[in-house]
Amino acid sequence: MDIGQATDGLSVSQAAAYLGLSVNAVRHKIRRGTLPAVKVNGEWRVQVLEGMPPRPAASPRIGGAADMLKDSPADTPPAYPLSAQRQLEVIRDTLLIPLIEQNERQQMRIAELEHGHGRLEAERDQARIQAEMAALEREQIQAERDALEARLSVLEAAHVEVPQSQPDAPQTQPQRVWWAFWRR
Repeated sequence: MDIGQATDGLSVSQAAAYLGLSVNAVRHKIRRGTLPAVKVNGEWRVQVLEGMPPRPAASPRIGGAADMLKDSPADTPPAYPLSAQRQLEVIRDTLLIPLIEQNERQQMRIAELEHGHGRLEAERDQARIQAEMAALEREQIQAERDALEARLSVLEAAHVEVPQSQPDAPQTQPQRVWWAFWRR
């Protein structure tokens, strides 16, 4: 089959049976780009190349083979057991790769949390510096207030009553013109 022909190819379950992989392993290979596939009408079609030999079907005791057996008739037994190398590949594809991906996601989350932790520590340090500056400013204002209160008490003690002038004559208001009554 040729990769250029979009209508040719195997379904995911057919490719799993042909390659001796689980359906999930085939999907992982398609997602990673290690298995050529094209999406036709919302369904993945795996392109089998000329030099790609078929692999034996997985035995039911190996993880992921149960998916393949669901797609085949119930009375059809697996062709023959997997070789040790193929069993390791199936274990890697079905067990280890999801664990590695989960570990990578956890490592990314840890990095995000560490970044957030560092940002929070920086904000805490900045808040401490601002609190110390506010305390110094409060002490300075308190000292200025104490100095002003001392100066006020000195001025109050030295305050001499200045006699106010007594009005000798009643003060008269300037006479207004009769038409300026509204200016008040």
